[in-house]
Amino acid sequence: DALASYICQMTNQMCAQAQLRCRLDVPDFSAEAWVTSQIRHHIIMAVKEAIHNVIKHARASEIQICVRQAGRVLTIQVSDNGCGFAAALNARGNGLDNIERRLHSLGGSSSVESRPGAGTKVTLEFPLPVP
Repeated sequence: DALASYICQMTNQMCAQAQLRCRLDVPDFSAEAWVTSQIRHHIIMAVKEAIHNVIKHARASEIQICVRQAGRVLTIQVSDNGCGFAAALNARGNGLDNIERRLHSLGGSSSVESRPGAGTKVTLEFPLPVP
């Protein structure tokens, strides 16, 4: 819950500064779901990078954060209603590479879905440690 709460606070602050609407879809989590400070740091920095990319590049009016837990896997999606881009045609920047490196270091993965005119969705997925 602490990770989800911090993600919500950080997202709200970043969106308020950028004058973006923000929708948060973050349910309550099992008491058995926990993360180390190292995992928390990597996830927060990855989410922050995804939000920063929206603010800097997307020309969006809204960001949506969706957090889901399925068993021992946590999934975080950062979506926007911005201009999107042709992922196959655009070179990846440092931000997306950093997100990917952070998730791989946790044994997880990241993906980006985007189309011109249809916004972008960044998905972060990683296994939760066994307590």
